[in-house]
Amino acid sequence: MVWVWLPAGAVLVGLVVVGALLAFGTAEVGPPREGLGVDTGLEDLDYGDLPELRHCPARDGAEIPYRLYPAEAEKTVILIHGSSSRGRSLHGLARYLAEAGIARCVAPDMRGHGWGRPGDLDYPGQLEHDLADLIEHLAREGLAKRLIVLGFSSGGGFAIRFAGSRYGEEAGAYVFLAPFIGADSPTLRPDNGWAYPQPGRILALRILNALRITCFNRLTALSFAIDAADRPVTTPDYSYRMMLGFAPKADYRGNLKRITRPGVLIIGSEDQDFRPAAYPEDVIAHARDLRFTVLEGLAHMDLVTKDQAFRVIGEEIARL
Repeated sequence: MVWVWLPAGAVLVGLVVVGALLAFGTAEVGPPREGLGVDTGLEDLDYGDLPELRHCPARDGAEIPYRLYPAEAEKTVILIHGSSSRGRSLHGLARYLAEAGIARCVAPDMRGHGWGRPGDLDYPGQLEHDLADLIEHLAREGLAKRLIVLGFSSGGGFAIRFAGSRYGEEAGAYVFLAPFIGADSPTLRPDNGWAYPQPGRILALRILNALRITCFNRLTALSFAIDAADRPVTTPDYSYRMMLGFAPKADYRGNLKRITRPGVLIIGSEDQDFRPAAYPEDVIAHARDLRFTVLEGLAHMDLVTKDQAFRVIGEEIARL
């Protein structure tokens, strides 16, 4: 082992810089972009038939809430919601798939979204453990046959993370709806007007984590442009560990290469958050068996609110 000795003054300056980045390395959150909000397009849905919440045990003793949409179908689809939201945001899609007899659907609220500590986890891999625990619970209930995991937006990025993890083969196939790939991916529109990372703080936390100092990972690293009226029912901020955990691995190309199950990636041609044209080279090229479909004329939230999108998603699920 080679030891590098630094002058005490240099160490002190480094600590001061890191501390300043932690405290002040944040960015101002802009106003919600017109036409984009957590419930944009969702407020018109009929929630009168929203299933009651059920619960399954997580390995840490917590109770994972989910909604079950029964159907006379061979397949089960677990739907993972997007950033800041909850499982009910996918009510329209889940109801369509169940009523059409394509699949029974399970829509969980991810930890940190309506339960647990808002916007936070105990460690970045905890959501993977939660989903694995939910799948085990569904298997005990006889509801995990021909299982498909579907994720939307940040939930799609998390589905990529899960598919490439040691739990990835628990599902038979995957559907990624306009998935978040990474802050450094060319698929992301930097001017999306929704997610605002805290760059200085993130840099400081990366330095500290490289030194195996993780006690500051609870600090806010990502915020969303949410109207004040929406804040009681949404999650406006993510800690550093939530930001890491609800997304693909940092090496997202390696994450994609580790996926062994087939899947489909669907995005609208008018997506405001991501660049459809960047997915073939940056994402599809690194996956083994991943179909790519662009829905003309549809924007980001349209994938989970429009019948046009529901029909295509249903057809793709039937093919998997």
